[in-house]
Amino acid sequence: MIFDGKLDSEITPDDIRNLVLRGEREGRFLDLKRDPYGRSDKARHETIKDICAFANAAGGYIVIGVDEDGSRGASAIVGVDDPENVRRSLLDRCLTLIAPRLTQLNIGIITVDNKRVVVCNVPESDQKPHAATPDREHHYFWMRYQDGVKLMTVAEIREAMEGDAVRREIAHLRREVVAHREQDLLRRELQEDVTEQGLLQLRSDESFAPHAERAFKREVGKRPFFRLTATPLPVHGRNISEHREALRALLKNPPDERRNGFGVGLHDLQVQTRERASGLFHSDIDAHHLRLYWNGHLEFWNAADDEWICWSEAPNLPIEQRPFHALSLIESTACFVRLSRRICQEVGFAGDVRFRFELYQVRNRRLLPHAPGKVDYMFHQATARRVAESETGVITDTDLKVLPITASADDLTGTVAFKLISQVYCRLGFERKHIPYFTDQDEFIYAGEPE
Repeated sequence: MIFDGKLDSEITPDDIRNLVLRGEREGRFLDLKRDPYGRSDKARHETIKDICAFANAAGGYIVIGVDEDGSRGASAIVGVDDPENVRRSLLDRCLTLIAPRLTQLNIGIITVDNKRVVVCNVPESDQKPHAATPDREHHYFWMRYQDGVKLMTVAEIREAMEGDAVRREIAHLRREVVAHREQDLLRRELQEDVTEQGLLQLRSDESFAPHAERAFKREVGKRPFFRLTATPLPVHGRNISEHREALRALLKNPPDERRNGFGVGLHDLQVQTRERASGLFHSDIDAHHLRLYWNGHLEFWNAADDEWICWSEAPNLPIEQRPFHALSLIESTACFVRLSRRICQEVGFAGDVRFRFELYQVRNRRLLPHAPGKVDYMFHQATARRVAESETGVITDTDLKVLPITASADDLTGTVAFKLISQVYCRLGFERKHIPYFTDQDEFIYAGEPE
């Protein structure tokens, strides 16, 4: 079978290149599309026709962004614009224009030589026959054959409806095998001792995050740290090293940062961006780190016992007892999201990005509500000093981690930062009104500290 029956998440750029090198021809398991399906009624019908045909047969792949020659063989990788929109359109049409609803689609976006290809893996369905329903009055039962798509015969429809228990059982077993293979891959990757370079070889999204965290902890030890990460999904099949010079410039001067603000850049420090086999590393070694791996994974760290993150709060207290300065956490998170968006634009990535906000070794540290200088802030600060046992705003766990936020690369607005930060304030017992530096539309804005 084409791609050896791989899921979209397992297909690599080399698989797409080989498809073209072999001149793989369209047939029972493969449909090539130079351009995405359009928005017209005819295009909508064509979409669900092709997908139903694979689901009603033995499954297969629709590859969008690969041209074909006169003999229906793959001839060139042309890519598509806005692949995320293509993916969403396919999913939407399958959920609304196919009956019974087809929910087992796997759709991936693969970057090949800086061109983006959409691969739609349609598994054989155990609920067939599925009908393409472009409107309320018509139901079309299509099936994929070696020479293309044809309407199913009455006998084929009856056979699908009445049973063929063996084929249904095979389809069910095939899905179980795929699920087991994914679980086994995850289990093996989690058990491996992964090096820095080995991070780029991981194929499971679920195993990449814990391994990246272990690498971080090995480097910082028990010292308290603030950490932000952004991971393009899926984590494998991508190499952005060809953009190294532009990316190096972005790490040195992240976009839209205040020169003396709490961003993620090291504007005023004489720091060289080091290149390793795994990516670019920009840091002052002791406290401030910004690193970008060649698969697109971005990390920002800052020591949580550094005056940058505590600023001048309660200067009479030791650093480890001072409250976090809200702006240092909030502005750096907003700047980090902006930097991630700019990197995605630079390398042409339009898929999903998963963001994480984490504080390590910060038990008993405090975050106060409102902006410093506000009356409410000073009240909480005074209360915290008088009532040492008060738990308002106190981090009671060793580490504070919020739920990851996943957003499309072409929609990385400041609201992503707000979603991360609001979880922190919520965990510490505060409400929306207690969170400073965001507009009513949840966008970060800084207009200077109040007098």
